[in-house]
Amino acid sequence: QDRLMYQDSLNKLLSHEGHNTRRVDLMNKLANSYFSVSSDTALQITREASDLAKKLKYQLGEANTQLTMACFYRLKGDHKPALDHILSSIAIFEKLHNKKRLAIAYLEIAQLYKAMSGSNNTVPYINQGIHYSKAAYQLLKEIRDTLEMGSSLNVQGIIYRDLAKNAAYRHYYDTAFAIYTQALDLILSANGRYTDDLGIFYNNISQVYIEYKKDYQTALEYLF
Repeated sequence: QDRLMYQDSLNKLLSHEGHNTRRVDLMNKLANSYFSVSSDTALQITREASDLAKKLKYQLGEANTQLTMACFYRLKGDHKPALDHILSSIAIFEKLHNKKRLAIAYLEIAQLYKAMSGSNNTVPYINQGIHYSKAAYQLLKEIRDTLEMGSSLNVQGIIYRDLAKNAAYRHYYDTAFAIYTQALDLILSANGRYTDDLGIFYNNISQVYIEYKKDYQTALEYLF
């Protein structure tokens, strides 16, 4: 229901908007709202937004649409175009010195490398994911974006947990646990501003207790 109201609101704004940079931004937001229900619709809207951004020479809009398309292809499991689109967005964000969006792009490429590691949790891809999630955290720390810092730690912890599923790297469960705890402390220190995100961190901590510590009682305490 909330999603439909949000999409309706964006469509109303678009109906009164000219072919300008604000239209690009609104279309990109609309595209992102469609991922969970119709990824093909999301891609169609994003391509239209990208074409307009290029026509307007609106670099930030072009980078954002490239990142949205990268997300589409990652979720489809089509890794080559996903990587191409992310690298295109990163190049523009770097040129614009936009640390916030560059960090978000780093998190996207970290998640792509996680996906590329596959069910075998291929270590070189996992290490790339860890590298980019750490780079994202550093950028977000510089601009003091607490919520996204928490998100970057969450991605980093998840990838470390994938690494720990390789028998030779089991000790990285301890690293994942430390990172999840750091993220939780960060969100809790924000005086209730980001309480909606607490469930994600509690759930991930519980997974470490289940998969590694085999402490099912404590895992349940984090879940409920």
